[in-house]
Amino acid sequence: MTDPVWGTFADTPWRGAPGRVPDRAAQVPTMLCEDESRLLYWLTRRWARGEGAVCDLGCFAGGSTARLAAGLAAAGLDSPVHAFDFFTASPDHKEKFLYANGIPRFDGEDMLPVVRRMLAPWGRRLMLHPGDVTEAVWTGGAIEVLFIDVMKTPETADAIARIFYPALIPGRSVIVHQDYQHWRQPWIAAQMQALRAAFRPVAWAREGSVVFAVDRVPRAVELDRARVAPLGDARMIELVCRALREAPRGPPRRRLARSVLALEDFPGTRRPWRYDPAGFTADRVRGVIKDAS
Repeated sequence: MTDPVWGTFADTPWRGAPGRVPDRAAQVPTMLCEDESRLLYWLTRRWARGEGAVCDLGCFAGGSTARLAAGLAAAGLDSPVHAFDFFTASPDHKEKFLYANGIPRFDGEDMLPVVRRMLAPWGRRLMLHPGDVTEAVWTGGAIEVLFIDVMKTPETADAIARIFYPALIPGRSVIVHQDYQHWRQPWIAAQMQALRAAFRPVAWAREGSVVFAVDRVPRAVELDRARVAPLGDARMIELVCRALREAPRGPPRRRLARSVLALEDFPGTRRPWRYDPAGFTADRVRGVIKDAS
């Protein structure tokens, strides 16, 4: 039987005409792939009902923010969009993601003025929050769409869960984890599996992002028990393997298998840039998938 609330995600409607991102939003630089861009626009254009805020955690130059805000505008919804980031860019990132996309050169690493200019078409609905998201205080009421692209450490994952998850709406909110399929951040899959009684995956983008339905809001004690920063390797591997078994066959399972190998090959390591995939052979990946099944 098709799920009457979440079944629509199974048909990947954002890959059709409803997911086409307007040119004005598509011109704002982003690290998202095309499928993810269309997914975000569709979520606020067709899925959202204006029952809560839209939050973009880790928006870099505002590309994801523009797509979310453009969807709300097209839908005629007045939901506020809250974007959280340091709003800084290293020289390498400026060259690769900004200047290469036609953004005029600027001095220093502070890109907040540049982001404000690029997001000006949706300025009335936007609230930009510069700084460390782990120190944020959420006072914006219910959250209908929560997009997360900043869980680069287990500590950040735990802080976000504590700050933002209690504001989600049961049966209506969605969490979009951009790094869920990125094998360098295994704690994301571990956290969501630890909270599986409250959240469940309903859609997988071709790269990166996974959409989770919010069936209920976890209690404070559940969020505390689901903290990933204190986890040892064995427990984190166990949780990632559970997530792997739920993932669609093909690339999603292979990516989660690589997360397991990262934890096995670099015990105790919780910094993504320290993982080296040189030893992740195809045979080893297949072995992890077989053992987890």
